[in-house]
Amino acid sequence: MLAAGPWGALESLSEAADIGKRLAGFWMGSIEEVGIALEIAAGGQVSATLTSPEPVFYGGTFTPAPDDKNVVNLTLEAPEGRWTARCALRDQSKLVLTFEDGSTSECTRKATFNWSTWGTYYYLRPRPERFVEAVEAMTGEGILDKDFVNVADVTILLSQVLHQNPSQIKSWIGQINRKGRERLWNTVLWYSRTAEAAQIMMDDSGKKGRRWSQYYESGSQVVTQIDPTEPPMLDMNWGYFMATGDTTAVRNIIRAFNYGEFESAIDAWESSQKTPSDRERFAKGMAFRAAKWSVGANCARHSRVLAYCDQLLKSGDLTNQERATLAEAMSSVDVQMARARFAVDVSSKSD
Repeated sequence: MLAAGPWGALESLSEAADIGKRLAGFWMGSIEEVGIALEIAAGGQVSATLTSPEPVFYGGTFTPAPDDKNVVNLTLEAPEGRWTARCALRDQSKLVLTFEDGSTSECTRKATFNWSTWGTYYYLRPRPERFVEAVEAMTGEGILDKDFVNVADVTILLSQVLHQNPSQIKSWIGQINRKGRERLWNTVLWYSRTAEAAQIMMDDSGKKGRRWSQYYESGSQVVTQIDPTEPPMLDMNWGYFMATGDTTAVRNIIRAFNYGEFESAIDAWESSQKTPSDRERFAKGMAFRAAKWSVGANCARHSRVLAYCDQLLKSGDLTNQERATLAEAMSSVDVQMARARFAVDVSSKSD
């Protein structure tokens, strides 16, 4: 039996046919993005390398032309082993993987651009050139028509992609229809904390001068320094993590575990006087509950979050409340399944 690989223990390479099913939710359609999709599908615990095809047989079943741009060699490497396959793109929509033992796996591209995968795993393999396409897909689904509190994660994700690519901001924003969504886009631009975004906001508002430039460029607070007293602030930090992979955001979210004492305020809200104090207690209670759920959910989704939280539990950098709540969040079935899926003892690895 082969060692446990990125998709679990394999009795033989024939069982790797399951890879096609996993790819279905991540592959965006081009042959160049096969490696990206495989790395994401394996939770970042595998590296994928694509090379030009050579005129050799795989399983004795097919011999692609060496100069066919829609056929590449694929090498998967993980701590547990190495796999090779031949990838062929057919009819611009179907991907066929043929492994060394002759087994095959197929994946059909989704009809529309998967902006959710692009954003959720952006930090693993950044694809900034698809920013406008992602925004168009979000717009088509009505995502960007929602209030900020409902799309705080997407807002900060987009802002950080802009922050990482300041030279592209003017071009990208110029291609986007912001009409009716000015407030959301101003928030995206503001949190990008760039001179290029500041110029766009000044041009839009008609407010000029150094004072406004400084205000627009550095007026927003760094997301990971915002006290997560309400659920949208948690989403902001998750958006920051997805864009950057920076676990400082995860640590900030875990600070909401200190609001456990306010969880009872959620049930007490309806009978309360709705005073500012009642609202604050209710918001902190909701932040506590949302933080506990989201940390567990994202440990199951992101190997980096799981590794970081495992490390954090062993460190002294937690309050008693944070430690107890983190242990509870990570005791869920989903997290245990994630450890098996990532096929690595993440508690022994550094982030």
